[in-house]
Amino acid sequence: MTIIQNSSADALVINEEHADRLEGHLYEIEALSVTMESVLESDLVPEYALRVISALRKELHRAFQDCISDLEKAEVLASARRVTTNTQEGGMQK
Repeated sequence: MTIIQNSSADALVINEEHADRLEGHLYEIEALSVTMESVLESDLVPEYALRVISALRKELHRAFQDCISDLEKAEVLASARRVTTNTQEGGMQK
């Protein structure tokens, strides 16, 4: 199991398979972001740059949705939301 510290919770426990998948998604998001930045800084014809940025944005959105989906499968989002809600209500409920 992998423990991920989170500011809204003391700790979130994620099994290794989900942690590896999430790490892969985060690296993919970072790579797409860097590629988008380099396209913006390039000397490409604006029409072509816009097409490339549009395609990269779609890929970035897909990678983000995959990451969210894996967080839900790992039950991290539901867990984090429960902890946040319970903390806001004045304590953990059992």
